[in-house]
Amino acid sequence: MRTTTRKTALAGVAMLAALAGTAAAQKLDLTRDYQILSRGDVKKLHGDLNKAGQNGIRVVTASFSGGDRIRLLLEKTSGEETYEYYIAAAGDMTKLEQQISHGGAQGYRVLPDTMTVKSKTLGKGDVVMIMEKGPRSKGTYEYLMLDATLPATLQVTLKSSIEQGYKVVGMFERGKRLLLILEKQNE
Repeated sequence: MRTTTRKTALAGVAMLAALAGTAAAQKLDLTRDYQILSRGDVKKLHGDLNKAGQNGIRVVTASFSGGDRIRLLLEKTSGEETYEYYIAAAGDMTKLEQQISHGGAQGYRVLPDTMTVKSKTLGKGDVVMIMEKGPRSKGTYEYLMLDATLPATLQVTLKSSIEQGYKVVGMFERGKRLLLILEKQNE
């Protein structure tokens, strides 16, 4: 039992060491099984993600660096699967909702673990969400953003949205606002 636990721990340490090395390099490597990609420029990030996606590499999760960079954990998939990415980024929440709705109408789906605020000032700046279209993507998606800082209206709006077929796929904070992202799949 101890040997198995120790082997698992050593494998985890080796993976973290490999990931740390890729984070320092800051270069997309299409041959690695796992890597960290760090970008401050959303356009460059979009280009790198689509290049990675065409080579069977997908986004696992994202992290906000506390500044203006977004860090992504990427994983190379087995087989011939390809992925396409769309990035929604806006400081205005109405524009952000329009962008994610536009992506959803094209078959892209919000990756919940990639919702982050990109800014040098904590809590302010552009909200960034990465959307993915994978090999098993079917149909289109509709999105709603609900302000969760208004508890009275949240109860009614959330219940009504869920009754219409939406489900909560994420939540993030921007300044003093807490926002929910809801998704509905259309076949």
